[in-house]
Amino acid sequence: VLLGAGAGDFGDAPAPDHAQRTAADDDRADYLTSLRHRAPSAASVRAASAFVDRWYAAPLWGGNLRSRPGYADLRRRRADALLCARRDIASVLAACTSGRCSAVDWRYVEGPQTLYVAGGADVKYCGVGAAL
Repeated sequence: VLLGAGAGDFGDAPAPDHAQRTAADDDRADYLTSLRHRAPSAASVRAASAFVDRWYAAPLWGGNLRSRPGYADLRRRRADALLCARRDIASVLAACTSGRCSAVDWRYVEGPQTLYVAGGADVKYCGVGAAL
């Protein structure tokens, strides 16, 4: 089962700009690591909340998640989680960025044997799933 996963290059599809994606995800990871956890300041809480807002503004969320009922509660819970597990989340983000993956990572993925799940608003990864 692949949940909206992208392993970099896929088949004959044009390769994304790996360096740009890697740098962007490394910047996000550095930002998360910089947040204070112990006795977080109001500034750290605002910074974590701003990160959550930027994350959920990405096209894969359909662009309107922030206007839905319950978003304020989701935002608070995600910001709290970021502050508590920021180093772990940053490590996963940096290590698993699609910019560090290649076509070799797809070698065991075969369409009939793979269930690929992506959100309907995630145009990029719906296309990957359809190609499988």
